Parts: sequence; C-alpha cells; structure tokens
Amino acid sequence: MSLVGAPLDRVDGRAKVTGTAKYTAEFEFPRLAYGVMVTSTIASGQIAGMDTAQAERAPGVIAVITPRNAPTLPGAEKRLTILQDNNVYYQNQPIAVVVAETLHQAQHAAQLIKTRYEAKEAKLDFEAGFPSSYPGEHNGEPGDAGWGDVNAGLAQAEVKVEETYTTPIHHHNPMEGWRAAAASRRKGRRT
Repeated sequence: MSLVGAPLDRVDGRAKVTGTAKYTAEFEFPRLAYGVMVTSTIASGQIAGMDTAQAERAPGVIAVITPRNAPTLPGAEKRLTILQDNNVYYQNQPIAVVVAETLHQAQHAAQLIKTRYEAKEAKLDFEAGFPSSYPGEHNGEPGDAGWGDVNAGLAQAEVKVEETYTTPIHHHNPMEGWRAAAASRRKGRRT
C-alpha cells in the first residue's frame, strides 16, 4: 500500500499539456501594482547620490523607494541591510524599488534612475580576512566571526568519512515564466 514508485497522474497534467492551465500572469486583479528592483553596479562602497526625478514623473509610477525614504526596519530586523542605508556591500545589491501600475512602466522607470557612487575596493579574498574585512557589527548588532578549526576537529575525530557527492546541474526555469509571457503576447502585451 505504498505510493513510492507507483505511477500517478498529475491533477493538473492534462491542462498543462494541452495549454488550458491558467498561470499566475493570466489572472486579472484590480489595482495590482508591480515592483522592479534597481541594483548596484559596484561591489563595494556608498551611494553618493541618486536622481529619481525622471522615474518619479514617468507614466504609471506609484512610488520610488530608496534608502532615503524606505521604512526603517525595527529591532531584530535591523540586521537586514536592504534599503536601510547608503552602503553597498555587494554587486547587484538592491538599492531602490520602483512601483508602477504595469510591469513595463516599472521596468522603464527603473532605468531612468541615475546613481552616483563612492566606490571602495571590493573584498574578494575570503581566506585572507573575511572576518576582519566584513563589518564586525551592523546597525548595532554584533557580527558572527567564529569559524572554528576544521583541521583540529578532524584530527580529534574518532571517525572520519570522506566521500565525494555530485548532483546534476539544475536551472530554475519554471514553466510558468514562459507560459505567462506567451499569455501576455496573446493578449497583445509585450513581456
């Protein structure tokens, strides 16, 4: 009485194979807004200035959220850095969000934001100083720089298991993404 190994029909299988399944982008919701992130083009430094005027005036834009006007995260959530200050810790870090009436309006307005940076040298050598090069504390929260000694632990271990495991390459390419794009084209919209 086990289902393991037994062939099972997917409840939505026929609808997906025949193209009649509805995907997220095909459901209409009144007053739905779309957000597009603007990400940093440097790996380390600070935002010296951000000109959002054109984006704010672009058609359909509801809001442009930056570190200048983002809500401050309370208490324990202060360890999250997104939009909390002008520091840039990594390449493609979210530095702004444009919210608009349509996805295309949000994408267009996001491209209108002009950002100036004070770049710093990127911290690239993990072995030589990650604990000392990364902020020891952020927003008043202490950092965790305790790494332990793997070699000493292995030397003291009663049992050691050495094995190599491999997994096949996986790509996160959900069926829904291309299906939603096809549905938008059928409705006369570009994606």
